[in-house]
Amino acid sequence: MKTLETPRLYLRPLRAEDAQAMFETWCSDPEASKYLPWEPHKSVEETKKVLEKWIGQMERGERFHWGMELKSDGTLIGEIGVVGYHRGNPVLGSCSGRAYWGNGYMTEALKTVAAYLFEEGCDTIVIEALQDNRASNRVIEKAGATYVGSYIVPQSDVKPQLVVQNSYRIYKNRESCYADVNSETIDRWVDEGWEWGKPISHEEFIAAKAGKWDLLLTPTKPVPHGWLGDLKGKKVLGLASGGGQQMPILTALGAECIVFDYSRRQLESEMRVAMREGYTITAMRGDMTKPLPFADGTFDLIFHPVSNCYVKEVKPIFKECFRVLKKGGVLLAGFDGEINYIVDDDEKTIVNKMPFDPLVNPEQMAQLQRDDSGVQFSHTMEEQIGGQLEAGFILTDIFGDTNGEGYLHDLNIQTFHVTRAVKPE
Repeated sequence: MKTLETPRLYLRPLRAEDAQAMFETWCSDPEASKYLPWEPHKSVEETKKVLEKWIGQMERGERFHWGMELKSDGTLIGEIGVVGYHRGNPVLGSCSGRAYWGNGYMTEALKTVAAYLFEEGCDTIVIEALQDNRASNRVIEKAGATYVGSYIVPQSDVKPQLVVQNSYRIYKNRESCYADVNSETIDRWVDEGWEWGKPISHEEFIAAKAGKWDLLLTPTKPVPHGWLGDLKGKKVLGLASGGGQQMPILTALGAECIVFDYSRRQLESEMRVAMREGYTITAMRGDMTKPLPFADGTFDLIFHPVSNCYVKEVKPIFKECFRVLKKGGVLLAGFDGEINYIVDDDEKTIVNKMPFDPLVNPEQMAQLQRDDSGVQFSHTMEEQIGGQLEAGFILTDIFGDTNGEGYLHDLNIQTFHVTRAVKPE
């Protein structure tokens, strides 16, 4: 196991003689273990037993544990290491003495260990932290990690209370694309009170459990209840459906839900509602233009509100939806067409040539930036409905909807559509 070096630290393999320093510096401190799955050690003997286990793991090549040693005076201030593997990717864990917090040491260590693991052939590294541990989340983000989702779990066998765990990834080659711009834009909209980022109330959740509910895929017109069928025990994917509006109702109706969204704030809203109402949901951050991280035939229903406008190619999304649905599974999708992209801000003058594609049309990109609209794309009915049919779906129903406000709405012009499509048995 190689000794690594940061600007201010040596990261060297832990040794048996480190037990006393570990115990005194962090293992016995309740604050240091507050957000970790173990209780503070009561004696140095307890630390020795843990250290012996770690050394054995290192000797067998199972895990890696580096001590964080100050270059200036040789003080051991913490440890960092590979504590497990998730789908073949190393999972990093760390801890340090309270006296050394806030000085950037852990950020240095994370970056250096990540670089070493990349050299050794890894392309993805997993790091997790409790959502309440804001300091650790900041350290992880400063190290260049990407937030990918949150989930509710018991903290550990030792600390069985339910907690929200944030999951991050450090990628060897992280592609920068318009999806990141949209994620950051929507996060800001949510912070500013965006309509589609406001979670339902406790009263609405209780009403849904009593059978009084409505679900929206587009601005104003609810989805017919009969389109969903009996959801008790069914597996539902909320695709780009974060925000705590639809998934809580689907959960109240008996579904087992996973929400997949690229906006961190939308996922945080989802988790807050789940914690408030006491149910379990998996919230995953991801880009729906990439292959979905689910096995074939996983879901009974996919609930997909208007969001295709934020991606350039929609047909691959429908193909992935078809793949991850069970036979007989249902896709409920909301989408807009081209009308909103043709007109100017007051919706009275036609100003844009179709397709609306800001990646190839600088004037359209400038328009979006001026209107603070992220990066959006128009799509034809051929792409939206034809894309579903091309993927293999059978279209069973469709309705139109308006913007909910503005000149086009006043004229009752349908700018959105909702479809119900089924994967054949």
